Amino acid sequence: MMQYKNLFSPLRVGRTMLKNRLVMSPMGTQFCNADGTVSETMRSYYQKRAEGGVGLIILEYGSVDQPNGMGGVVQFDLSKDTDIPGLFALAHSVKPFGT
Repeated sequence: MMQYKNLFSPLRVGRTMLKNRLVMSPMGTQFCNADGTVSETMRSYYQKRAEGGVGLIILEYGSVDQPNGMGGVVQFDLSKDTDIPGLFALAHSVKPFGT
């Protein structure tokens, strides 16, 4: 008998359907570019987790008021509209895997 029989079953959270109950907790990777934009390394890092089967990824900490709101030396920036394309690309790199 499988101990965690629901682990790989879908789960609805509000209007979002998760493919399974595997959740990647946020971690400070510091893989973004020095200016706070999403780097190719960061995008690839999350894409590999999605390929591995994670149903939900919670991104690492970001700043909404750089440099004042930074919790570390390097973290992604959420304070400018110019940051959106990188986050959009990151989201679309995990979407084909149902994450």
